[in-house]
Amino acid sequence: MTIRHVNITNERTHYCVHLEDEGDDLFFLVPLENDSTENWTRLQEWLDAGNEIVDDMSNQDTHYQVQRKSEYPPLEDQLDYIYHNGVDAWKSDIIDPIKNKYPKPEA
Repeated sequence: MTIRHVNITNERTHYCVHLEDEGDDLFFLVPLENDSTENWTRLQEWLDAGNEIVDDMSNQDTHYQVQRKSEYPPLEDQLDYIYHNGVDAWKSDIIDPIKNKYPKPEA
């Protein structure tokens, strides 16, 4: 449960909190103002420890990651699909359509 880095989203509406050693969770978003959630408390503790939020997203577009993650089925369903249909079918039927819908921006 380690926060690695925090920055402001391109939309300037949230902080994007990047994580280390969190399994499938790479980040979480919190609003700019304290909303009294557990994630905001976690961010505040990180800030109180002397860390700083940076504004380094102006040249990066990572919104596609959030969009993809919201559409992928739960991991258990994906594993079941792989078991019954194979990895190639999983890629072509589940992963590729979402990646095509939300492509990674070219650098």
